[in-house]
Amino acid sequence: MSGDVTGKLQAFIDHPLVFCTIHARITAGKIVIIGISLKRPKSGTRQYFSDGRLDAVVQVFRSILNGTGKSANSCMLDLSWCTPFQEHVLTAARKIPKGATVTYAELAARAGYPNAVRAAASVMRYNRFPLIIPCHRVIRSDGTTGGFMGKKRGWAIELKRSLLESEKKPRTAAHCCR
Repeated sequence: MSGDVTGKLQAFIDHPLVFCTIHARITAGKIVIIGISLKRPKSGTRQYFSDGRLDAVVQVFRSILNGTGKSANSCMLDLSWCTPFQEHVLTAARKIPKGATVTYAELAARAGYPNAVRAAASVMRYNRFPLIIPCHRVIRSDGTTGGFMGKKRGWAIELKRSLLESEKKPRTAAHCCR
């Protein structure tokens, strides 16, 4: 990113579903998220830490985790590392509305690359912005959950299922994101 980088920030959310670390920086006076990591929850409590500058971002994350669905569209993301293909896939995924799911094939098509299903799935696997770019809303063509954060079983898959359940999503969303 170009511009005046004036500080690096972190916030932590210890939620019963997940322990979330938000990495951000201030560039030209604006908060830009550079990455998010999700791990197995530590204490199961609903605590968070931020130095105050990330409080608005933390509130968005807490609403997503609590299923109250505050929009994450206002969060600025650093996509400077992306290839044009990755940026198109991430942008298409970000448009999947709460409560909807799309298949990896639908995501690839919506990104403008209908023959790049596996490549689109790989972009989701390495998504640096889970929850803001809702890769948990992308499922397999057979209607099963598929992987999440590079995992095919265990805690990550349970988190994906919990997120989908909290959003009370239908199994398909053929008309979203158009």
